[in-house]
Amino acid sequence: MDSSLRVESEGFLSWSEDTGIWLLEELARRPASAVVFAGLERPDDYTDLISADPASLLVPSSSISAPEQAWSKGGEALRIFLQSSYDVFAATDLDGKAWTRKKLAGKVVLIEFWASWCAPCVAELPYLRETYEQLKTRGFAIIGVNRDQRPPEQLKLWLSTHGVTWPQIADGLEVQGPMAKAFGVVGIPKSVLIDRQGRVVGVNLRGRRVTSKVAELLGEPRPVSEH
Repeated sequence: MDSSLRVESEGFLSWSEDTGIWLLEELARRPASAVVFAGLERPDDYTDLISADPASLLVPSSSISAPEQAWSKGGEALRIFLQSSYDVFAATDLDGKAWTRKKLAGKVVLIEFWASWCAPCVAELPYLRETYEQLKTRGFAIIGVNRDQRPPEQLKLWLSTHGVTWPQIADGLEVQGPMAKAFGVVGIPKSVLIDRQGRVVGVNLRGRRVTSKVAELLGEPRPVSEH
């Protein structure tokens, strides 16, 4: 018998917090179920910001008047903006540990903007969990930026219940929290991928491609200072 949970949707942008909570409740009742998003094709929306043809992507950064505009501009404008944001990255997670670019030096880092009420965000968790468990000892780090508005202790309980073991930064107490604002993030899920050299190399790494892309980047040599 098909154990999948069929979810009718016209697209990820239609998901509300109530819809996300409903989906989580359904999955809790059927933990072995897979989620099938009926009528919804999920394109591979990973964007490589390093290998793309600069001539086709170049957009003057001066044309960006607001941080969130960088995502719609894409290409070189987005890469430059995100790189400047990551270069000054500094935040404290739910356990009180401080994170900076310097502390993450030499690692492949995925900064994941998400929320527990966001259905497509939750659908990514199995892929992130699998990749993290496989590759964290080789130098892979995930920094979650959580957009929930629940108290920290409630969020910690949710994370523990759902096997989310990587660091989480609470960023949901405002319409656009400090981290979301710094990286120009409005809608979620969104992610920023950084290589061992501390370069922003791509955005919106999703699904089964997470493991292969991260493994590819981990195969690259560490910076000289890390040897």
